[in-house]
Amino acid sequence: MTLTDAFQAVYEYATRESNSDPDLPEFLTSDTKPTTMDRPDAAYARLTTELDITDRQAELLSVILELALSATSCPTPTSVAKRLGITQIKFLTLKPDLERLADKRYIVFNRDRLSHSAFIIPNSFVNAISNNRIPLVSDIETNSVPKFCRRLDAIFREFYDDNMDFKTLVAEMDLLLTSSPDCRIVKAWNDNNCPKELCKYEQVLFIFMLSRAVCRNESSFEWEDYARLFYDCDIVSEIAATIESGDLDLFRMGLIEHENCDGLESTESICLTSKAKSEFLGDIKTSARICQADQAFHIIPHDQITCKELFFNDREQTELDRLAGLLQPDNFAQIQLRLKEKGMRRGVACLFYGAPGTGKTASCYNLSAATGRDIWFVDMAQLKSKWVGESEQNLSNLFRSYHKAVRENPDAAPIMVWNEADAIFGRRRKVEHAVDKMENAMQNIILQELEDLEGILIATTNFSLKDGFDPAMERRFLIKVCFDKPEVNTRTKIWRSMFTELAESDARTLATEYDFSGGLIENINRKATVDYVLTGRQLSLDYLRELCRAEQISDGTRHIIGFS
Repeated sequence: MTLTDAFQAVYEYATRESNSDPDLPEFLTSDTKPTTMDRPDAAYARLTTELDITDRQAELLSVILELALSATSCPTPTSVAKRLGITQIKFLTLKPDLERLADKRYIVFNRDRLSHSAFIIPNSFVNAISNNRIPLVSDIETNSVPKFCRRLDAIFREFYDDNMDFKTLVAEMDLLLTSSPDCRIVKAWNDNNCPKELCKYEQVLFIFMLSRAVCRNESSFEWEDYARLFYDCDIVSEIAATIESGDLDLFRMGLIEHENCDGLESTESICLTSKAKSEFLGDIKTSARICQADQAFHIIPHDQITCKELFFNDREQTELDRLAGLLQPDNFAQIQLRLKEKGMRRGVACLFYGAPGTGKTASCYNLSAATGRDIWFVDMAQLKSKWVGESEQNLSNLFRSYHKAVRENPDAAPIMVWNEADAIFGRRRKVEHAVDKMENAMQNIILQELEDLEGILIATTNFSLKDGFDPAMERRFLIKVCFDKPEVNTRTKIWRSMFTELAESDARTLATEYDFSGGLIENINRKATVDYVLTGRQLSLDYLRELCRAEQISDGTRHIIGFS
């Protein structure tokens, strides 16, 4: 019996009566639930023994795996509970089991807000079980210094976004260090005996400085730059004092020092020493001018993405499902081969356009998680430079780096995402100034790169096609998805998903009275959450109407600002 066979058997048994008896799942009431099929003991034994999990965890994992592989968005607590046939209250009792699966890297989820999270199956896990192999920690190893630091940077971003606590941050950092023994940083880490010489707070600080030096060109750090790392700690004031006084093992080991400003030591900022840069980073360049092209994007690993539950009309959902199917690794490889045989362009360029707050960017994230592809999120502000010709060079280097990443791992080609793409993908300008010439040169580069694209690119814009794009640019997008403002039925579903305690009739009332996008409804949800924390105010229809009116900041009248 293969691992996939075992998962299939356990899934069918765990969900066999969820529709007829939703309050009696197998693992919660195994003594009383009626049996309509024999329990697949061999399948349970295979999963529990080889994955080192319990029967209940095997059932949970099989359901999450099935939902992750069969949907365009990630499984949520609601969808998993529904498939198992249990209530949300009973689902809360499974939190220790979910934590166990997450600790073993079989799933990834938002640890601090479980009730509002989504579950992600790491691509390394799917690849392993597809090959009938037990997933290992080595499946996530990252041995090159730039890739290692980018993975660290993604972990720290998750922490800064409140998606993990300090304990989880340390665990994720330790896992990456353990699983990448051939990385220069890890070798130097062990050679300097950092795990024993440094406390966890100092370890986190030093790793944070290394990742920022490589990924963001930061050479010095003031307290405000890294204080967020220690806000959850009871000794945050003591940490600040010891850093200012230099009373840390990092100072004594010669790995960090106070910044030298015009020959004077500044106790308000710290930096890596020459020893740390040499031993841990080697020849990696961190000059802002040299690395600007690398800073024009940041990588978001697909297994670090928390999916959102999105609602679309039938046309939009059909188009997104079709795109998700196209981007599945097996399908994408076959499509590229067929296109190559016919002498056609192999890359897939997509354009998501429509009103603000309708789910364009969130759909990119959901597609990434659903297809096991990392996101290259382009920062257009970093592309442009004050130096003549450097903006064009940065753009060319960006695509060169992307093409290299696609060639290195064609089966999991990352998705390059250009948010608010009209800023650079728009119509070519009439040349009247030097900046017009530069903008047109960048657009010509993009036109050629789209022609030569072998990977996946998604551009998003709030403009319509006729208003925002050059015809030559428009025809290079293979797939165009228009995101309309949601209709009443869709808005009702959004209101219900954001406010689960809201009655169906009240949700429809709000959806009818206010023509809001999903983004605006999410803003109202956040405001209501803030009010509840500050004042304990409970939800009511009148209260939500009050928040809706506050969200309508425009009365349709345009006011002139400035001189007339």
